[in-house]
Parts: sequence; structure tokens; C-alpha cells
Amino acid sequence: MASDRSVCDKYTGRLTPMGPVTGRSMFGGFGIFMEGLMFGLVADDELYFKVDDGNRGNYEAAGSQPFTYEGKSRPVEMSYWKMPSGVLDDETALIVWAKAAYDAAKRAKKLKRQPNDQKEIPRRAGQHGRYSRARTGQILYDRRARHHDGTNFINR
Repeated sequence: MASDRSVCDKYTGRLTPMGPVTGRSMFGGFGIFMEGLMFGLVADDELYFKVDDGNRGNYEAAGSQPFTYEGKSRPVEMSYWKMPSGVLDDETALIVWAKAAYDAAKRAKKLKRQPNDQKEIPRRAGQHGRYSRARTGQILYDRRARHHDGTNFINR
């Protein structure tokens, strides 16, 4: 997945009409960022953009493929798809696709931002600690909680 910094700079330079686009080194490649959101990826000197249900059809119609790397036990497919060569050659189309990728990154961030519900749950006498209700509905207990005598609940 190694890439050259000059290739990243070439792509970020072409994307400047969108706004302040930067490239950051990541795992042998580069992430393409704007306003703190990663919406692109440069790997093996190829440009990939963030894809979700809102723009996936364009990539599929153009015959593009998702970025895939070799995981511990199997290939892992990411939500970044390779830019079709026809789009890379057209400056206007590149900006349109980049804006769609940025919008996909904003939607993904909005989904991640949904917080876990944290609340105090009534406890029995002698119980000190904070519970949190995870998205799965499980109740998790804070390991730092202590009995009234200072010992851990878990290590007792």
C-alpha cells in the first residue's frame, strides 16, 4: 500500500477548489482530509474516495472497486472506492465526485456521533460505581468502582 508524497500532493492540489484539502501519512498511504474529515485515500499511487449508499451507484456504474487490504485471516474491504480514470481526467467531474465523498464522510460521522446512554442506575447498599448502557443493551460496569472497604468489586 506504499505511496509517494508527491502523488498525494498532486491529488490534494487538484482538490483545492473544494476548500483547504490536506493529506496525512497513514499506514504507508495517505488520507485526504478537509475540515478534519477523511474523505479520500491514496494507496499504491491510486486515489480512492469515501462511498456510502448515497454515491455507491456511481462507482458501481463506472466499474470501480473498493479498496481492499489483507487482514489477519481474510481480505478486508473498506468504504473507499477507486476513482474511475475518466473522472480523474476531468477536473470538474473530480470535484463533483470529491464533494459527494465529503458528504458521505459527513454522514458517516453523524452516525458515529450517536452517544451511548450513560446514567446512574439505583444500587444496593454498599455498591459504588457507574453503569453504562451500551448500544447492544448490555449493562457494563465501571471497573474502577470500589466497595465501601476500598476493594474492587471484580477482584473480591
